[in-house]
Amino acid sequence: MFGGRFGPRAVIAAVAVGVVALAATFVISLRMTSHDGPREDGQGVPVPGRLMQTIPAAAQSCPTLTPARLAAQVMEASRFELDGENEGSLRDIAGLSDEVWQAWRPSESSERTDPGVAVVALARHMCDLSGQVRAAGLDGDEWQLALAAHETGLDSVRAAGGVPEEARSYVMRVSAYAEWYARQPGLAPAPDESSELGDAGAKAKKVPAEYVAAVSAAGRRCGAVTPARVAGQLMAASGFDPRLTGPDGGQGIAQFLPSIWKQYAPAAPGASPQEPQAAIAALGAVMCTLVDEFKDLGSDPYDLALAAFRRGPDAVKREGKMPDSADLRQLVAQVDTYAAVYQGDNRLSASPSTSSDPVTRSNGPSARPAPSGASPRDSSLLAAGPAQPVKGPQASPAAGGTTSNGKPPASKPGTSDSTPTKPAAIKPPPAQTATVRAVSGAGSIVEYATGRCLDVTDGAYGSNPQLQIWDCNGGPNQAWTLYSDGTIRAFNRCMTAQGANTQNGTKIILSTCTGGAAQRFTLNSSHDLVNVSADRCVDVIDKNAFNGAKLQLWDCAGTDNQKWSR
Repeated sequence: MFGGRFGPRAVIAAVAVGVVALAATFVISLRMTSHDGPREDGQGVPVPGRLMQTIPAAAQSCPTLTPARLAAQVMEASRFELDGENEGSLRDIAGLSDEVWQAWRPSESSERTDPGVAVVALARHMCDLSGQVRAAGLDGDEWQLALAAHETGLDSVRAAGGVPEEARSYVMRVSAYAEWYARQPGLAPAPDESSELGDAGAKAKKVPAEYVAAVSAAGRRCGAVTPARVAGQLMAASGFDPRLTGPDGGQGIAQFLPSIWKQYAPAAPGASPQEPQAAIAALGAVMCTLVDEFKDLGSDPYDLALAAFRRGPDAVKREGKMPDSADLRQLVAQVDTYAAVYQGDNRLSASPSTSSDPVTRSNGPSARPAPSGASPRDSSLLAAGPAQPVKGPQASPAAGGTTSNGKPPASKPGTSDSTPTKPAAIKPPPAQTATVRAVSGAGSIVEYATGRCLDVTDGAYGSNPQLQIWDCNGGPNQAWTLYSDGTIRAFNRCMTAQGANTQNGTKIILSTCTGGAAQRFTLNSSHDLVNVSADRCVDVIDKNAFNGAKLQLWDCAGTDNQKWSR
């Protein structure tokens, strides 16, 4: 069997050499996975190509993470190798304990040996720890405190009031790797592609120029789904990467689950969720449909729509509320954070160019049909953009219909019911100086709790009606323009604290613009609509959720019935 030059001695010698080589490899492996410190050359190992999309996408889970930080943790845990042993317990490249894996795996069917899935679970776990560290009010770098909690437990971090001694070397090693990865292509931050929000330093990529028009259009289908929210959802889902395939089966720039695409997307034949323009357009329609589907559950319908988009509508319907899931709460907070960034992107708020197709905007059906698959709330909306403020009468609904105050449209004596009724004459506002100018295009202002829009009662434009909320319908009675003098206007009249009062319970009305302090409001970064003079918030009375619920001034409490977005 061992004839010729491969005799027994040669075979024994070869085996001996192999054993020595294997032992040397084992020693090198031990040194490379040692927890004594980073590699001697101060470098990590290159991120495998299969993870170069997954890590940046997973790092968008919360503002605390960056691709470099996430890569550094995996580097320290396994150097991106599944066959290494990390203190005898490593079963995935992220070095997660069984308890952490069970809590943060993307789904019950997730395979722990899938590197991409393990990275996603690690990102979610770190974001949860980051939130707990922040809630504990601990001083120090939030990410490093979360690293320490990952290594030795949150209780030890609380007890030490910072990074405990037993976690210090781990935190230093991962921090050193993070500095190295931050200089590597694909993982380095791109300042010209991001904007900063608040102390958390949340980084949101600028909406790529080729997607701006699609995002703007998708965010004008219904009041609850704004361009900023569409952009925030895309950022949270994929970081605007149309090539991404998520660990839960999500596809493309919006991470459509196949079941959601099939059931909800009003797509043209042959359209694909992996085609970004089609996916963005579909996202606006689907989210509006889901908002409408869950508007009667008593919670924020937009948040429920996000949960349904991520998990499927049945998961929300079974609970009858937001499922008690940390990753869904994290998603809602993440989209809200990014949306706040994108509210400042003037490219998204700019009105689209006027079409040559004349269309009358009204509370009734639009002259242009709604896109296929749109929800009932969409039926009177145009994808082209928000309504512009108009002077004079509003087009009446079709005969037999009702206006937003629930009453049939009035008609002049001797005319048919379908004849538009001219409202009371509108007094022109006082002359304005050249410094008073519009600082936003006309658009809806949406309440968080219900997804309904700030609304002027039909037929009352010339009087001083108390403002209300109503289903978003794209009509001019929901088209608000912000002006440089702090006024918020519809029908060339101003939102006003009645009687210039500043106490709780003061009615919010629409009245002739005077330039007084009672008409100065600001929509701040916390989504509070504040009367500057009273330092109180515009509030939906008693948290009522029905159409026609009235508005008042009240102490700012941070509740959803005081939260608004453009």
